[in-house]
Amino acid sequence: MTEELIGHGVPDIVHTLSIDIVGLALLMPNTGEQKKRLLPGIARSEGAASILFSEPGVGSDLAALETRAERDGDGWRLRGRKVYGMKSHLADFALCAARTSESDVKYHGITLFVVPLKTPGVVVGPLWNLSDERFGDITPAGVRVTRDDVVGDVDGGWEVINYVLGLERTGVEFEAKAARWCDVLLRHAADTGLLTGVSRGALRLAVGRARERR
Repeated sequence: MTEELIGHGVPDIVHTLSIDIVGLALLMPNTGEQKKRLLPGIARSEGAASILFSEPGVGSDLAALETRAERDGDGWRLRGRKVYGMKSHLADFALCAARTSESDVKYHGITLFVVPLKTPGVVVGPLWNLSDERFGDITPAGVRVTRDDVVGDVDGGWEVINYVLGLERTGVEFEAKAARWCDVLLRHAADTGLLTGVSRGALRLAVGRARERR
């Protein structure tokens, strides 16, 4: 699906985040209620999802995260700051990693929560940058979550995070993007005569060889 979107020039990031990553997490065995509540909407493109893992000074080392989930009756209050949340301004909810307890094992004590982004207690702002991508600066300022919002086990969020990061780190969409860039280059060169003196056949051969080396 992602390859077809890219091949036809449709932006793929929202689909990748919502379906390939968040959807994958919600398909884990112990997410029955969340599957019914959240998956139909994103499958029908009636909503979108995002990822809130990284923090200021905390990139790949999620064990150092400072966002806390403080006990509040039968639930928690989330307090912290998340950055680089791609497309968070379009998302209805996000998977948010927060620390629920301290442990000698650095990855234990992290819990993954489903957090509604369009609700009081969550501030979503832009993180301006020089790229053509829109990143979010998100502050969960005491928003309340319950056990129904926990993805996986309490204190066991790293298992889920590690599961979905495997897909995120592969860059499965890059092959399709590279192929589209090559095809767009060929069309542009043919339409504009950009490479005067170079035959279309020679150009196709050079691009084809470049594609084969991928």
